[in-house]
This record gives sequence, structure tokens and C-alpha cells, in this order.
Amino acid sequence: MQTRAADPRRVHSSVRLAVVSDQPLQVILKLDGPLVEEHRLPLSELLRVGKQLRDSLRDVAVVLTHHGPSGTAGRSKKEIEGAADLRVVGGARAGSFALDLEVPPTHVPAQAGLPGEMGLTLSEQAIIALLDGLESLSDEDDALPVGFDRGVLRAVAPFDTALKKGLTEISLTTAKSGEPPHVAFITPAKVQVVKRLIKQPVTADAVAEGVLQMVDFSSLACRIDRPPLPSVSVHFEEKDRDLVHQAVRQIVRVAGEGRFDPNKNEPSSINASSIDIQYETLELDVNSFWEEKEIAALAQEQQTPRFSVSKELESDPWRDDDAAAQLVEAIRSWD
Repeated sequence: MQTRAADPRRVHSSVRLAVVSDQPLQVILKLDGPLVEEHRLPLSELLRVGKQLRDSLRDVAVVLTHHGPSGTAGRSKKEIEGAADLRVVGGARAGSFALDLEVPPTHVPAQAGLPGEMGLTLSEQAIIALLDGLESLSDEDDALPVGFDRGVLRAVAPFDTALKKGLTEISLTTAKSGEPPHVAFITPAKVQVVKRLIKQPVTADAVAEGVLQMVDFSSLACRIDRPPLPSVSVHFEEKDRDLVHQAVRQIVRVAGEGRFDPNKNEPSSINASSIDIQYETLELDVNSFWEEKEIAALAQEQQTPRFSVSKELESDPWRDDDAAAQLVEAIRSWD
């Protein structure tokens, strides 16, 4: 789809999203269609569009920070949820339907711990990745754009409901001094592309965490076991040969380009760009658990001191309990 310049005569509704930074990035959300011809929009439809925008931003943030796959049940990390939580800071203005919104300030301490350089600019990165990704989506290319995985596609697809409720187009445009705008259009045709991509094999950023097993150094391949999730085949680079040798049977985190089968959120294989050992497994002989040993031999092996009951033990807790007194006396006299 070709990028089109915004026509003010066609703008019936707009929501302005402000990302707080040294030079704030503005994002204008415009809604076109019969539903907003009179500069009014049902609150239910505003909430619908707002929810899908927030869900899409959150899932892109999950992918960008390598906390994927996105779209899984439950809440994401607190800093990711916060980065996608747009806030209303202004009211409607005369002449149009408009709201001013902003993301949390970039100095929120919780965001400082995110990987790489994402910590202080995650909201802005997510918005730009979402817009650029939406415009580049094509069912002729099985490689998803940066920040996208199948979970993000599933978050975008429900925009179709709003487009059936009287909207013909949803557009998002950024504006920042000295920088070209990023523009994306969500139309029925674009949603159909998204739905087709959900049902076909795709490649996208992927992360897998589990036990590294079954290394074949001749083909530079291994397997990541991560029950109850399915195992993942991993292809690594020659430069990581020593690292993989060290990581055998250890818990690792692998990131790279993943191959996703149709309708699957989990990758079937990953071309690894990074492999990190999370922690080393304990060197224990599991077979020793099944060895039969006498109690005395086991106590000596473990250097366990002989248990004895102190003669200073008071009998107050068992006052007038002859059976308990006899038990204590028997233990003291036991050889």
C-alpha cells in the first residue's frame, strides 16, 4: 500500500499521542468513515480502537525487548505494560474529535533495566516499529518486520471489528521536528494481509529458553528442550562453537531469527544470533539416589553426628504424660 499524505478534508476524528522525550514524538491517530462524519464517536468504539492499539504496542514492545513470544496469557513485565499504557492528558477541542494522550515519562526507573538501549525509549521504539511494520507487511514475503511476531499479528487483526462498525480507515502518523514522518494505514485490505500471514509459515525474531542438548558440531546444530513447550532446533554460527560446547546440558537463552509454522506462536527452529548461559545445572549423580546403604554407612559418609537427647531436657510440655516420659527414657538408654 502506498503512503498517502494526510488530507485535512478527510479527517473526521483524531487522537494525539505524545511520547515524552527530549524532543517529543507526536502520533496522530485518525479515524475516517461514516461513523465519525459528525465529529462524534461512540465511547464503545473509542475503547475498542484504544484497546487494540495498546495491545499492539505492548506486543511489539515484548518482541523488541526479547521477552517473546508476544500474545501469551497473563500480563507482561511491568515496564513493558507501562510503556504501552497511554494516558489521557487533555480534553476534546472545538471543530474535531480529538484527545491528547501521552506515554509514561522516559525517566521511570523500572524501564532502565531493559536490554540494550531500549530502556529509556521503549514507548517511542514500539510506536515507530508498529507503524513501519504495518506499512511493510505483505503476504508475498514470509519475513515479518522488526518488532513483529505472530502474536503482534493476532493483536492487529481485531481492528477488523472497528472497520466493520462504520470506519473505513484508521491511520497513524508521527511528527517530530527535523525527522520524516512514519505513516501507517489500517484498512480492511491490510487486515486481510495480516489474517493470511497468521495462517502461513513466517520468519520473525524469536527467543527460546531451555536445556541445550544434542549438539552436532559438523552441521552447527543443537536442540533446546523446554518442557512443557515443544523443543526447538537451533543453528549456531562457527564463532559460537566453544560457547555451545560449554553450554551442553545447561540452561540457555537463545535469540535470533525464528521459523514459525502456520498458526503457531512458538518457533520450530531458530538461527541463533546470541546464546547466553542462564545458569549451570548442578553436577549431581542422580543414580546415587537409588543405591541401598546402611544407615550407619550413610551417616558416616555424610559425617552426620550421632543424635542424642540432652539430659537437661525439661518435661513441662509432656507434664503428667507417663507414655512420653517412658519414650524419652528409652531414647536416652538406647545404644
